[in-house]
Amino acid sequence: MKRIKFLLSATALVAATSASATELEVMHWWTSGGEAEAVKEIANAFNATGNTWVDAAIAGGDNARPVMISRIVGGDPMGAFQFNHGR
Repeated sequence: MKRIKFLLSATALVAATSASATELEVMHWWTSGGEAEAVKEIANAFNATGNTWVDAAIAGGDNARPVMISRIVGGDPMGAFQFNHGR
């Protein structure tokens, strides 16, 4: 979880340092109780920088993976996403 939190925080930091406010769509499958609470904290910290976190949670990695691939290949990628490339 620490690694996940670091990666999302790093993404938020990079986006937050731009000259104007950023709307960042973040697609992930952290939807269970503790996961959702952790994502909410990261989103709140991102929003506190004047940017906007657009949460695009999809329950279950097996459900999210094809949606993510379709969006990327279709030329409509999200700003950040959770992906397990080792499968």
